[in-house]
Amino acid sequence: MEWIVEKNCSNYQHVEGFIPLIKPILELQIEKAALSTLEYFVITDSEDAQYCNSVKKFAAIVGAEEDITQDEQYSSVGKTLNGIDKAGKQHQAILIRSWIWEKAAEEIVNLIGKEDAEKETLIFRYFSKVLHEIGHAIDNEKLFGISCSTDEVTQHDPKDGLHDCYKQIALSLWGEYAAESFACKSAITRRHSLIDSEHNLFDCIETYSMGTDNRSLFERVYRILYFFMLRIAVLRQHANVAKEKSYDYLRQDPRFSEYRPLLSKVELAIENLERDYPEWKSCDRLNELTNQIKRFLFFERGRQMRIKWFGK
Repeated sequence: MEWIVEKNCSNYQHVEGFIPLIKPILELQIEKAALSTLEYFVITDSEDAQYCNSVKKFAAIVGAEEDITQDEQYSSVGKTLNGIDKAGKQHQAILIRSWIWEKAAEEIVNLIGKEDAEKETLIFRYFSKVLHEIGHAIDNEKLFGISCSTDEVTQHDPKDGLHDCYKQIALSLWGEYAAESFACKSAITRRHSLIDSEHNLFDCIETYSMGTDNRSLFERVYRILYFFMLRIAVLRQHANVAKEKSYDYLRQDPRFSEYRPLLSKVELAIENLERDYPEWKSCDRLNELTNQIKRFLFFERGRQMRIKWFGK
């Protein structure tokens, strides 16, 4: 695997200087996972235009879709590109924005010289984001050959090929769950992750993309379920709350009680998928999750129309 710091990266020397610190840790994780298709690990400039240019460049190199999102509120801090060449061979690249790389390095520096008891109190908020991208690469390799596309939902017109679009959403959401599960197992992320995942989910339900057109509805449902996937992944890594369902938190707040039945079915679908992961025979294994996404979209369409006409 080739490690690259883009030449146009701000604070180039500073960013490059952290590679000897983090590289051995990440290489150990990659080796443990027997990840063989990851060919490039790239630190890009943090500025949006430079970051997008880097994504486009390495997407072309590995033969992947660019899938550039223009969502400023949820702009990605990293990207895992998954491509296939003409011979059917898989190639992957991970791109991380430089500011995340620097913050992750600071967290690792804070770990040096600490006793075990002290280590348990440290927060690895940014290093876990780097691990999340490695988790995507591992999941991509495990599910290589499954015929669903993992293109971003925002790149599809919901009017065209609805069935395929639902399947793509389902596989993408599974990927977020698998990636965050890997990150939670591999880093001390628990304390902050529990708080962050709950806040992000509730905030998304309350404020994100409240339009009634198809694109707004698809994006809203995807974002809610995206944060719910992270919530499930975090919660399932905590021994003290392993028996508690992620959607149970919604029961405590009357504003979100109507979402509880929907999210309970989504979580059950994820649990069922995990039982035989990664030995899925085809994309049809995602049918249960796909059906729950359809139900969620139907619910949101009715909810948004109710808000539009009656204000509640």
